[in-house]
Amino acid sequence: MWAALTDPTVIRQWLTCTDVSFEPRVGGRYRLFDGDATGDIMRITAPRLLDYTWTMAGWPDGAPPSRVRWELTPVAGGKRTRVQLTHDRFPDRETRDAHDAGWGPNFLDKMTRWLEG
Repeated sequence: MWAALTDPTVIRQWLTCTDVSFEPRVGGRYRLFDGDATGDIMRITAPRLLDYTWTMAGWPDGAPPSRVRWELTPVAGGKRTRVQLTHDRFPDRETRDAHDAGWGPNFLDKMTRWLEG
């Protein structure tokens, strides 16, 4: 699960994008969705916590970045992982609603299929 979030080689496999980069360190930068989503790593505690800024191409000019936080907790004796995803600090309600609708099909569903396969 941790590699699916932080290793660019693994991310390319399940996200099916070619332009992916991820520097898993505080201050590191990332690019997802062929560069449409970019940001900076704010906190990282492998393999439990990942916190980064998120800006999407097409956001309102001058809008500050939002924040994405992943918390991973082992369960079932370490055979499973509970994943808590928080995405907040959107520039406006429309952007938040679009991301609420998009996280599942554009990110989580793809990652889940890859992890289960």
